[in-house]
Amino acid sequence: MGKNLAHKAMGRLLMLISSGATLAVLACAQPLTWQWSNPLPHGNNCYDLAINNWLAFVAGDRGRFYTSSDYEFWIPRETGTLRALRGIAFLGNRVVITGENGTVVHAPLDALDSSSVVNLGTEDWIESVAVGNGIAVAVGDNGAVYTSSDALQWTRRPQTFNTWLRSVAFGAGTFVAVGEGGFIATSANGVSWTKRSAGTTLDLNRVAWLTNRFVAVGNKGLVLVSATGTSWSPITGSGITNDLCLVAGYYPASGQLSTRILVGGDSELRLYENGVWSDQTATNKIFPAPKWDFYSAFWDGSTFLVGGSTGLLLEGFQVATNSDWVWVERSDSLRPWLWDICRVGTTFIAVGNYGTIMTSTDGVQWTAELVPNEALGSVLLGVGGHDDTFVAVGSSGTILTSTNAVEWSIVIPQPVTNDIQGITFWKGRFFATGGGGKVLTSADGRAWAVHTTLGNNFLSGIAGTTDRLVVVGQQGAIFTTPDGDAWTSAQSGTTNWLYRVRAFEDSWVAVGQNGTILSSRDGEHWTAQHSGTTQWLNDVCEFNGKLYAFGTQGTVLVSTNVQSWQEEGTITQKSLLGVVSDRHQLITVGVEGIILRGQPGPLTILDYSRIDGTNALAVSGPPGRPVTIQASEDTRNWSNLATVEILGNNGLLLFMDSPTNPPPHQIFRAVTP
Repeated sequence: MGKNLAHKAMGRLLMLISSGATLAVLACAQPLTWQWSNPLPHGNNCYDLAINNWLAFVAGDRGRFYTSSDYEFWIPRETGTLRALRGIAFLGNRVVITGENGTVVHAPLDALDSSSVVNLGTEDWIESVAVGNGIAVAVGDNGAVYTSSDALQWTRRPQTFNTWLRSVAFGAGTFVAVGEGGFIATSANGVSWTKRSAGTTLDLNRVAWLTNRFVAVGNKGLVLVSATGTSWSPITGSGITNDLCLVAGYYPASGQLSTRILVGGDSELRLYENGVWSDQTATNKIFPAPKWDFYSAFWDGSTFLVGGSTGLLLEGFQVATNSDWVWVERSDSLRPWLWDICRVGTTFIAVGNYGTIMTSTDGVQWTAELVPNEALGSVLLGVGGHDDTFVAVGSSGTILTSTNAVEWSIVIPQPVTNDIQGITFWKGRFFATGGGGKVLTSADGRAWAVHTTLGNNFLSGIAGTTDRLVVVGQQGAIFTTPDGDAWTSAQSGTTNWLYRVRAFEDSWVAVGQNGTILSSRDGEHWTAQHSGTTQWLNDVCEFNGKLYAFGTQGTVLVSTNVQSWQEEGTITQKSLLGVVSDRHQLITVGVEGIILRGQPGPLTILDYSRIDGTNALAVSGPPGRPVTIQASEDTRNWSNLATVEILGNNGLLLFMDSPTNPPPHQIFRAVTP
């Protein structure tokens, strides 16, 4: 039988399928496209939430904007920007979203992927937008106030104040803007504004019109209420001392006895109901809200939807009148920091805080594995393996081993009490490195001993080729050995922490503090390369003929020659701590449970199998995207097998086809508009 061939370009993916064949991926020049594997439905900060005709909207970092009709399946929408999106409103038949550096995104409600971007020509962040009387009013940094009647043309309205404004709302025929230092101002038209007294100098972070009242929230648990926006009074007794940045609910004309106000912020979510405050994160509740950083919320008449850091979306509702509130996260994703990832055979393994170990065979669907109770308090910093032996290492000398990556046992006694991070298998032995310059070795992953000590620095990275092992760490430390026994120090030319080192076909690359990138042909002589960033670089890998370096604040650099690096970015601004790749994709992990996969085009066939005459394809692509699966024998004449929509938040489509009389070989492709 012939060979499999995958070709990916411009939204198309081709694959030649034959029994017993292998898959070859062709290099692609375009930037990687990214999909969320964890957390789900996505991992972007939910800076604002809104609802229009039962369609929910989320605005987040890196230009990400999602919609959902059921709060469970969320579709990422095209925005044409990578700037943070901060506020949402609806002007006529358009959604209007404002954000970083004067960015305004708008789209027809019946064509949400047909977004347009307006650049207001300012570096001011436009933090919030509200609509009233057919006018959109947007506010932000340095007293910025803009108005528009169509979302296309915007006019800056000069003001006598330059306070940084954080939120604006419309109600009772009045716009209300709030900001730093207890600032409140009102306007009937968005042009002329009158300052009002808040009775406080605390920052006000959000204001909303809740049916019959304006409610504003701010730092140190401040909650203010006003009927018209002109005079304000506090709602006391909440017991909140943390900063608040969300408010939602209703405040009907009947008064306090039927009032329901939800406020939230830094590890806070509290409800003011019938004149009484209750902590919705209290552990004595049957279904409490988690302790998390919450940014936004809305009330749809029966349910609160709350958005927070790293994509957390929380629903709150009552199952019966006067019953306790139930808080649920549909995806129930894990969110520990993930410090490292590796691939052993066909298994991906990610490790992190609280002894977390997660595994996957496709990079899309991940399973949390059970670890010994003794490891639950450990931070697992590194993971590696060889054949059927897997090893995870971490804080205070923790070492876990497994023969299948599912069942793990802890090594007792621990060979050291220092933290361990670097781990690799080389020339028949496992090597691990960490605090105090310690290098540990083991023949089987279970019995460990200190092999040598290389200085006093923390050694965080280790990698080997067939003829050399290299260790890197604090203060620019580099040590090399040809046999694992005789070590020499190499000159790095830097005192920056070299966090990780990787060995590739024709070079070594070490990355670390202040954007440091070093390269070497032999592991002994190192050359500094210009990265163009001062962000920490935490890992580097090779994929599709290119090198990719990953770091803090979502930094992703790409190079074709190790000497010239360019910022490519990704769909998060969270720090990325580890990366690994296979033939089809690269997978990076990071803070708060982030697992992202990058692929060479909008669609990627991750796997294919043919069993009993049935073709099965696993296709990765954007959630909500229609995909047509086509087949051909000669690449000239194509037949449509099916058009289906990717309906999982993780972007995975499983397609099966059972032809009656299959040809000896077929070419499959997935096509998306």
